Amino acid sequence: IEENDLYAMALPLIQIFAHYFKRMPDKGRLFTLRAELRDKLMRSGFMGAFTPNEFLGLCCVSALFMFTALCLLTTLMTNAPQIPVAVIAAGVGSYMPFLSLNASIGERLIEIDRRLPNTIDLLVLSMRDGLDIMNALDRVVTRGLEQNPDDAMVQELGVVLQEMRVGTARSDALINLCERVK
Repeated sequence: IEENDLYAMALPLIQIFAHYFKRMPDKGRLFTLRAELRDKLMRSGFMGAFTPNEFLGLCCVSALFMFTALCLLTTLMTNAPQIPVAVIAAGVGSYMPFLSLNASIGERLIEIDRRLPNTIDLLVLSMRDGLDIMNALDRVVTRGLEQNPDDAMVQELGVVLQEMRVGTARSDALINLCERVK
């Protein structure tokens, strides 16, 4: 997530809403929504940027912003706030972060799909040079991060490498990769 002034101004409000979402019991629809959000945030590349509660807080802030903006706009235009229009705008505003998240997932998966053949070639070439899979992964990840730290394929392979370093079996780490990118 890019740090910009608007985000910095909204962050305290997002955290307030997130605090109240955190206090809500993890049952029923909220439990499945949090699980879906956790999965989508991981697949979008926002792994450490947002928790599901913070994302729900962002939805509330977005809705509040849209409601306030439409109330002010309609007041300036008609000298009276149009509350029904503002409520509809708030509904749209609360859904906008979900649209952005889904678009991020789609873009990331397209980038991974585009970069996968070259990355496999680099792994194969490294292994033909005599490296084992761990060292080949390390070489590809290190060089990839030097060239482009935002490369989604390199980031995912970095996660695989970290999992293998902490003791996860190679097959399990690769299965986890498949689960993350679907």
